[in-house]
Amino acid sequence: MSNNNDNSGGIMVFAFVAAVAYFVFLFVAALAGFVTIIFTILSLFAWHRELRLGKFILTPQEARGFIGRGLLGTVLTPMFVLFCEFLFEFQFNWDEFGGYVFFAGYVLGSLGVGMLMEKAAEEEQQRQAMHRPVQTFTPPPVQRGLPAPPKEPFQFASWDDDEGR
Repeated sequence: MSNNNDNSGGIMVFAFVAAVAYFVFLFVAALAGFVTIIFTILSLFAWHRELRLGKFILTPQEARGFIGRGLLGTVLTPMFVLFCEFLFEFQFNWDEFGGYVFFAGYVLGSLGVGMLMEKAAEEEQQRQAMHRPVQTFTPPPVQRGLPAPPKEPFQFASWDDDEGR
């Protein structure tokens, strides 16, 4: 009688890959949260007038949009979790994880939607660049006829000229 336990190595590899993916996800989520906090602080400084940091310029419109999208995500993400609670009939532990849901909503709303909007704007610019008509060089029209006469008559220079060079 044979016992088929040949999959134990594959299960260990799968568990290792899943653990690495989980920690990569946690690192990316923490980095996104940190970047969102920094951009939020910069947006608060740029709320009334533009903020310049080297080549980086943050306008009040961009600052208000960043924070506004974050607040909208803060409201919509918990509503989505509530919707899933009722739809799939499970109990979400709001006492333990509610703060994470609100913060994740702010990050997804401000940073996530902002990145999607930037990507869409770049794609739109590329699409418009592809559909622009090719501009060809057209030389200026050639004037026919004699050149205009000089304003002063031509005179040869003499040895007695005292003009400085």
